[in-house]
Amino acid sequence: KTRIRGRGNSTWGLPKKPFRLKLDEDAAILGLAEEKDWILLANYIDPTLMLNAVAFKIGELLELKYTNHVIPVDVTLNGKYIGNYMFTEQIERSKSRVNIHKKMGVLLELDINYDEDYQFISNNYGLPVMIKDPDLSDYDQAESDVLLQKIKDDFHKLESEIASSSFPNNNYKDLIDIESLVKYLIIYNLTQNMEINHPKSTYMYKDEQGKYFMGPIWDFDWGFDYEGTFRHFGSYNKPLFRNLSSASKGYTFFTRFIEDPEIKELYKVTWEKFRTEKMDSLLEYIDFYADKITNSQKKDYQTWKSAPNYPGVTTYSNKVLQLKSWLEGRAYYIDSYVKGF
Repeated sequence: KTRIRGRGNSTWGLPKKPFRLKLDEDAAILGLAEEKDWILLANYIDPTLMLNAVAFKIGELLELKYTNHVIPVDVTLNGKYIGNYMFTEQIERSKSRVNIHKKMGVLLELDINYDEDYQFISNNYGLPVMIKDPDLSDYDQAESDVLLQKIKDDFHKLESEIASSSFPNNNYKDLIDIESLVKYLIIYNLTQNMEINHPKSTYMYKDEQGKYFMGPIWDFDWGFDYEGTFRHFGSYNKPLFRNLSSASKGYTFFTRFIEDPEIKELYKVTWEKFRTEKMDSLLEYIDFYADKITNSQKKDYQTWKSAPNYPGVTTYSNKVLQLKSWLEGRAYYIDSYVKGF
């Protein structure tokens, strides 16, 4: 038995709805590890129906831990075909997902929507921090208060080190894993996902007594130079970090790391390795995915007509070529970016 409900913030307001599935018991679906909670991403504004899949593939190629799997599916609901969807895992703590201690591990989401039951605004950077796990409602009020205060204290300790005048020559690297941080920043840069500036859908986790790690990655609808008008793939040479407004707390927080020469060097080495060893695999994956959904995307477009024809781009195959061309241009941009370190 499965319960299905809507999900998403801005995406829920679109005609083609994303959904969350909740099973009564754990089940292995489409070869993925047994769990109860699953997601169907609609990709309504995505002309290729694969932008989130491409981002997840970059995460996989960079070996960023807990990167989601993606399976394209056709969905029929109550006997009616509703489109091509992307089947993937719900981001949550579990042995087969973000594998951290149930009570003392922490999964956080930085997001200006600020709509969880347990959340706080951080002291130094004013980040909107939402507690995804542990579920503090599982504990009585006294224990919940203690856990909440510990989560706040731990995050404040990290922030204080990053904001300190002694940064980067202090102990901040004892508190956050810089390898996952660099991989995370590269993924967002290659996809030009501006959401990190706000921030939105920006996840990090830590296990009991451990460091913070960045991830899992999520939500790339507004990446790839999306202009908010159903058009992606504009300029590929815009900087990732831009102070979009006075409320861009993510911009202030994440650009701080780039001031550390060690981060710059690791970023450069990680990017150049990806560029020479993995970029071709990414482009091949795009062709593979496009071929896999050839018939599905036609039916989806007939149903929704949500992927517009860009100037001079009139077929799905041309939209895929445009995605690949944009990514290649973006890669050249990052080549220049790291040379400036």
